[in-house]
Amino acid sequence: MIALIKDFVQKNPGIDSDRIYIGGCSNGGYMSLKLLLNHPDYFAAGYISALAYHNEFVSEDQLNSIKNIPMWFVHSKDDTTTVPEETVIPLYERLVAAGAPNVHLSLYDHVTDLNGIYGGEDYHFPGHWSWIYSHANDADFGYDGKPVLMDNRPITIMEWLAQQHK
Repeated sequence: MIALIKDFVQKNPGIDSDRIYIGGCSNGGYMSLKLLLNHPDYFAAGYISALAYHNEFVSEDQLNSIKNIPMWFVHSKDDTTTVPEETVIPLYERLVAAGAPNVHLSLYDHVTDLNGIYGGEDYHFPGHWSWIYSHANDADFGYDGKPVLMDNRPITIMEWLAQQHK
């Protein structure tokens, strides 16, 4: 995977190599984290929804190698496929405890209908579908429930991502 990415970047000189981001959902989130762990100096930031990588498999050395990479995780508390207490919550807490300066976790109670087509806030999609929030650029709060701020103003996940660079 990294060879494919590097080849694409090399063949496209218009790509800003200081702004290469990695993101994915579920198993794609697993691969995104795996690429960050294996190539911590390559990516400018990561954004991962419904992380499928179990925290117990991230060593302290690996954690320290990625703690300075800007990361934003999006997950739902009722995700029974990638259980947040086994994946994203302990990883996020370990990153914060290790001094990660730019890591966020938007943890939703449920994944709801953002467009009102199926009933709005009263309609719950499966908890594993938390990528709805990142893909709709709706994630805008941290683990503490407060807005994520940049330059003292609230910011969404994609606005935040666009500001990250090596």
